[in-house]
Amino acid sequence: LPDLRAFRYLMMNGEALPVEYCKKWFDYYPSVSMANVYGPTECSDDITHHIFESCLQNWTGYVPIGKPIQNMNIYILDKNLHLVPKGVTGDLYTSGAGVGKGYLNDDQKTKQVFITNPYSSSADDKVLYKTGDLAKWLADGTLDFAGRADEQVKIRGIRIELGEIETELAKSPLVKHNRIVIKEDANKSKFLVAYIVPNAEFNKESIQDFLKERLPNYMVPGFYVALDE
Repeated sequence: LPDLRAFRYLMMNGEALPVEYCKKWFDYYPSVSMANVYGPTECSDDITHHIFESCLQNWTGYVPIGKPIQNMNIYILDKNLHLVPKGVTGDLYTSGAGVGKGYLNDDQKTKQVFITNPYSSSADDKVLYKTGDLAKWLADGTLDFAGRADEQVKIRGIRIELGEIETELAKSPLVKHNRIVIKEDANKSKFLVAYIVPNAEFNKESIQDFLKERLPNYMVPGFYVALDE
């Protein structure tokens, strides 16, 4: 193993942090603290930090994402924009100095997720951004990440809309129906799988080549499964 004992922190971002990775880090480097940080692209940059020196026994699944940083606020809301109690999963919204102004040349999308903040009357805190992520408050006041509310996923830190891949696949004369899903292997590495109802004889290479002409490589599934329906 490399000698990383001089490190002060290991900062993790871009993906949910599995607890088993956290435990493995402290097995190797018990003197180096870990920081699990979270932040959507639409904010600048991270909006929560969770710094810790060991993995707690009650952690399962993924490491908590912590508490909002200075000048940022976090709200866990239901579909009616009401605050939910601790332990209840809801939509993660944020407000504060780090929230962006919206999407360039896309007023419709901006209005959908950058809304008026009903929990603040301050001119500096008037915009509430809907991240599209799900989370809940734990009893100790930290945030527990619970995944995406839509079909947007991240693989190796890159955002991918599964529906965008499905839309392109539907244009292929070789494909009658399709569905894209995300899977994990034994090492928790994520990958894309395309389930295909073919229009003719199933040909993985031809379907894959069709996508490569239309999408970046990170959006082209590596695995294909033929189905009758």
